[in-house]
Amino acid sequence: MKHFFSCLKALLCLYFNLFAFEKAFSQNYVSISQNAGYVQVQGAADTGSSFRVTNSVNAELFRVLGNGNIGIGTNNPQSRLSVNGDFFSKKVKVAQAGWPDYVFKSDYRLLPLSQLESYIIQYKHLPGIVTEQEVSVSGVDLGDNQAALLKKIEELTLYLIEQNKKLEEQNSRLKQQEIEIARLKESLNKH
Repeated sequence: MKHFFSCLKALLCLYFNLFAFEKAFSQNYVSISQNAGYVQVQGAADTGSSFRVTNSVNAELFRVLGNGNIGIGTNNPQSRLSVNGDFFSKKVKVAQAGWPDYVFKSDYRLLPLSQLESYIIQYKHLPGIVTEQEVSVSGVDLGDNQAALLKKIEELTLYLIEQNKKLEEQNSRLKQQEIEIARLKESLNKH
């Protein structure tokens, strides 16, 4: 394991510009130690310090601020992870409270379709869904957006169930009318 950390240090030195990295080590700006199978990189003690990782032409790849915020493509990350650019992932998990299963409770009042139509005509978006303007200004909270979209899916399911009941009732009445019409035709044909 000791050999692994020695190799890692050597690779870091090569990758992050040997001269600048060694200078940082010699002036105690950065120290690396191995503890229980992991590498610890520690910057200067002041809270304004940051740990920057650059490539061979000194272009910054990412930085870690003293407060723990990590920035990729940004010099001043304002959250635990700030990415200025695209990122790809196989999975993103968002912890969210207040999931909208309350839509299926018996006391939930589903907006009548006529009122929903009026809202859409007036505001050009669904109620409870952020607008294009809000997203362009403030971005979108993935957890809140997923909950809002799920609520709309659940409401759509309720609308479909309601419409299906009406359709089944209409079909039943239509069949009864067809039977009545057939009886009347038969009765007329007999006379």
